[in-house]
Amino acid sequence: MPPHDPEFSSPRGEVPRPASLVPMQTLWRRLAAPLRRRIAESAAGRWHAGAFEPDLDEFLVGRVAASVRFRPATVARSSPERRARLLLQSAPDLGAPLLRVLLVDWFVHGGGGPTLEAVYEALGVPHDGTQVVREVLSGPLDPERTVTAMARLVDQAGEEQEALGLCLEVLGHTCSPAWAPAVHAGLAAVRAPVVGHEPEVGPQAEGAARRAAGASASGAPTSEAGLDAGVGEARPGEAPPEPVGGTLAPDPLEAAEAFTTLDRLLVRTVVAALQGVTGAFSLDEVDDLVGEVVDLNDTRLASRFHLGFLDALLERPPALSGAGDNAPRRAAYLCGRLQGAMRRHGPAGLLAAFDAVSAGEREELRAAGGPLAAETARVLVPALLDAGRVDEAVRWLRETWRPAGRQDAELLLRWARHALTAGLPDDARRVLEALEGHLPRLSGARAASEVGFQLHRRRAIAERHLGLAAAAEARLRGLEAAAETPLQRAQLVTDLALVGLGVRGLEGLALPEEPTQRATFAAALAPHAPGLRAAAEAGVPLASFLLALGALARGDDASDDRAEPLRRAVAAMTEDDRTFWERSGVLPRARAVLALLELRRLDLGQATAAAARLETALETPGALPRDLVDDGLRQALLADAPGAVGLASAFLRAHGPAVLDHDLTQALARAADAGARVALVDALEASPAGRTASTRFALLETALGGLVAAGDEALAARALDGLERLACEDGEAAALLRLLADERLWAGVWSRAEVRELRARLLEGLGRLDEAVAELSALAHAAISDEDEEAPELVARVRALGGAAADVEALERRLRAHEAHGPAPSPVSPLPRPIRLLFLGGNETQARYEQALTAWLAAEHPLVTVEFEFPGWGSNWGRLIERLAPALERADGLVLMRFVRTQLGRSARARAGELGLPWVPCTGHGEQAIRRALERAISAVAERLRRAPSP
Repeated sequence: MPPHDPEFSSPRGEVPRPASLVPMQTLWRRLAAPLRRRIAESAAGRWHAGAFEPDLDEFLVGRVAASVRFRPATVARSSPERRARLLLQSAPDLGAPLLRVLLVDWFVHGGGGPTLEAVYEALGVPHDGTQVVREVLSGPLDPERTVTAMARLVDQAGEEQEALGLCLEVLGHTCSPAWAPAVHAGLAAVRAPVVGHEPEVGPQAEGAARRAAGASASGAPTSEAGLDAGVGEARPGEAPPEPVGGTLAPDPLEAAEAFTTLDRLLVRTVVAALQGVTGAFSLDEVDDLVGEVVDLNDTRLASRFHLGFLDALLERPPALSGAGDNAPRRAAYLCGRLQGAMRRHGPAGLLAAFDAVSAGEREELRAAGGPLAAETARVLVPALLDAGRVDEAVRWLRETWRPAGRQDAELLLRWARHALTAGLPDDARRVLEALEGHLPRLSGARAASEVGFQLHRRRAIAERHLGLAAAAEARLRGLEAAAETPLQRAQLVTDLALVGLGVRGLEGLALPEEPTQRATFAAALAPHAPGLRAAAEAGVPLASFLLALGALARGDDASDDRAEPLRRAVAAMTEDDRTFWERSGVLPRARAVLALLELRRLDLGQATAAAARLETALETPGALPRDLVDDGLRQALLADAPGAVGLASAFLRAHGPAVLDHDLTQALARAADAGARVALVDALEASPAGRTASTRFALLETALGGLVAAGDEALAARALDGLERLACEDGEAAALLRLLADERLWAGVWSRAEVRELRARLLEGLGRLDEAVAELSALAHAAISDEDEEAPELVARVRALGGAAADVEALERRLRAHEAHGPAPSPVSPLPRPIRLLFLGGNETQARYEQALTAWLAAEHPLVTVEFEFPGWGSNWGRLIERLAPALERADGLVLMRFVRTQLGRSARARAGELGLPWVPCTGHGEQAIRRALERAISAVAERLRRAPSP
């Protein structure tokens, strides 16, 4: 970046720039206020110190003075602090070359130097601090290195991304096209924080609005950009649209056609007094002055206007019926009063004052005609329109309103545009019809022609919104002969394409969900394609969007041809009229389509940003058909883009569990983001019933592998639990047995004994008794070695399942030997008080034993009460544990069957441990096995009570 650009010596010139760069004025407006202040303060200090070249200093003084309406001498003798304030205030008016001067100076000589040096260093450019010779700036860079270097530099930028983005934008404006890959690679990552920043709203912005209003009031011609492009597409230079309420503002009163120099002086004097301007008249003096003017010429209607104007500003009661008053005098007074109310309280105050007078007096004013009534109508019609009082506004517009210049017609054209986007096409049509009658009053044939073109185009758009396609097409065809510029012809081509597609409002411009309907969409668009390509080249962003939609509808793979024009279109929508394009839904859909086209290219440099854009687009319902979003997601996963997991999570949230498949499940299960993993498991647990059990099992198995790889044991336990439910309830026992053979999938979650128990149950259910006996035998041998009370029950189960006689006999010998060396089993210990047990486990088979067990307890253990809970293999064991929490808290012990889901057993044991309750396993599943387990539990509770300290 050279310290002095070649254009500095002729600031009126403009260096050609790539279309993807942000215009200099737009870039300045969208910088954060603190950064703008730092740049202005740096430039002001160097400017004051004489560091700028003489011709630049002289030119800058003149431009700043003209912008703030100071004398150049005043600017020239300003302090650095004042120069900084003046630069901030006037920057939007300085033009692109001067703004480039300030920004280049900031990076070469000011606080942006470290950022510029970091860019040079990352790109391997020879530099002396911030100085680089012209030959280096004009030379090529290694494309591969630039992309990698920019990505690394953006990662390191941290909170300085805005300054980095600004530096790259300025480099793009000052360096040769050979540097474009480096600039674009960096901007792809940092553009959003810079370009997306909304301009600061404050005195500076208000001053710009007042200057624009002043230019309109003076009758100065506006540029063609002042005519917006209607609902069809946005035009450069137009301010972002606002809601229908509050969109219009009156012209300054001093420009009223009926006023003489004396009248304008009186208006300014009254306003200055009211605002307390230093040296202004006092309010008493102003009141006396206006009264004297009225007395000097009682028949002069403008004098009565000033009386009404002052009464409104001072909020005095209306004086509409003085001695000798007639309709014209009352109308003149009312004109002044309404203008004063507008000046004092804005449109709401104007309408309040208008409604406060009688209907007859309002009618006198409307019928009075003349310049004063016309001036009042110019502020009243916009206020009525913004208040939704369209019938009244149209009547005033037809009969009283008169345009003071082209800007008045443009004001109403903009209102019609906002009405169309707000869903009020009939209101827009009526206003446009009324405005059409005033076209002959516009000064200048060109002004009338341009306004007429936009008016009729708006009427066609209104007719399209109303479903009057034939009328809209006829009007647009008629306008083709009147089109004077390539842009106008491009707008008409785009509008005709919308009519041909049957699109009413832009909110309905989207690809159909069904592929067959998309084919119909592509066929309807095909005849318009040649014209749309020309329109896109002429700068109509909507044409590029339509072409991209057509490509997707046809299933085109030529994404390179579509992505770049659409990228420029999205940038134009964002820069020129972002609010309108977002409100219409076109901008979010265009971003989504662009992201999809970029992802199809499998370019990692673009895939990351594209994945993020597509994720954002998912927040807009209907932005893209689901199958196309799914296609984009696959491309992001294939490219291994860093944003692919976020996109996958958003896709899952938007479309629910039905979208899950192997690739998506695997990506989310391995995600570094814990929230993405939780969302995946939640979705798998709520998997649609339409899916087969084997499909659900396969997805859970995929998720389990990813969760284990991610080290998430808690979610891996939930996945294993879901697999166990499918195995026990939905016939996937064989699949679970296969999975359990891979110890890596459960080693950190379940114990080896739990897995053996589960395998035994599954094998028994499948009729593979020999294998089940082998698992139970291993459990029985371990229990005997550990002197576990479960050992007898396990041996009994081996015998019941038909274990080999020799194996059973060996187990029984070991069991007897251990029992002989151990203490003799004692009878059930007596209880010092009544106790309560919770029995948990089993299914409907065990539930049939409850009545007999209750009778046995009453006879043998009258002090024992047992609450039975037979959950089966139900999937809501988490809620079951919550429901049983009170029962566990009032219980003295827990009997837990092995015939429960593994995670349910683990949770129940953990809860019992937290409460300090003894728990006893029940390995068998018959009535006798349950009795023995209950007796062991009674003994354990009795022993615990015996050892408890006396109260």
